[in-house]
Amino acid sequence: MDEKIPTACIAFNRKTGEGVQFKINPTFWAESNFAKKVFVIAHECMHVYLEHGKRMRGMKMIPANQAADIVNNHYLVDGFGF
Repeated sequence: MDEKIPTACIAFNRKTGEGVQFKINPTFWAESNFAKKVFVIAHECMHVYLEHGKRMRGMKMIPANQAADIVNNHYLVDGFGF
């Protein structure tokens, strides 16, 4: 749990793109229903599965993460019916 982030995230080692940490804001988590929690976990796992840490190395973090989020969300909505 990490109060420094607004919702949830996966943190990678900035040099290698590895060393995954799953961080969740405890207030966000407590206020989320079961369906939202499942989506958030699946969304963050997609970052690991699609190796976004390695792919985004050397890129500007905010636009790269936004692009990765779009991919994750589309995949989960289209492929899994979220």
